[in-house]
Amino acid sequence: QKSLLAALRGIQDHGVVPVAIFPGPGVCVDAFGDAHIAVRVLPAPPALLSFGQALLGVGTAARLGILARAVVPYSWAFSRLLAEEKIDVAHFNTARGILVAGLGAKMARCPSALHVRGMVAVDRVYWSAAQVLANRIILVARALLEQVSRPFRSRCRVVYNGVPEAASHDRERARHLLADRFQLAP
Repeated sequence: QKSLLAALRGIQDHGVVPVAIFPGPGVCVDAFGDAHIAVRVLPAPPALLSFGQALLGVGTAARLGILARAVVPYSWAFSRLLAEEKIDVAHFNTARGILVAGLGAKMARCPSALHVRGMVAVDRVYWSAAQVLANRIILVARALLEQVSRPFRSRCRVVYNGVPEAASHDRERARHLLADRFQLAP
């Protein structure tokens, strides 16, 4: 969430008006709001708020029940919110996010991007579904391309996480700054 927050802060300088949608209140909602990013809370059903791979431990019948009673209604509400907010692209910060609401982006005919920042931590079936739902897959490193199934690699783009450059100092000034920081004589 920190890198997403940094990206959304910076993207506003380029004329993009982001809207962050969260499944419930929390520290992220507060942090994004404090950063003057429009925030909407679309309350998710309790079944979708389980963390720690709890949903992976349930059987097929239970998964189908969660899909029918939680994912589909949530996706429908998400599609309506995308339309109300006139969202051009739905950016999903995690595979879990696109699995929960990506169907809603499809319903709204809104292109979706899935951001992959590290090793994929969902099982193969869910990861395949996430790739199917994504129109574009954003990777933060070329090495992550191996995580993407071959049929979906054409959807991938590598966008490295930016690191702001520190102001350069001449060597003597840098020594004095370091000495001051540690209260040492240069």
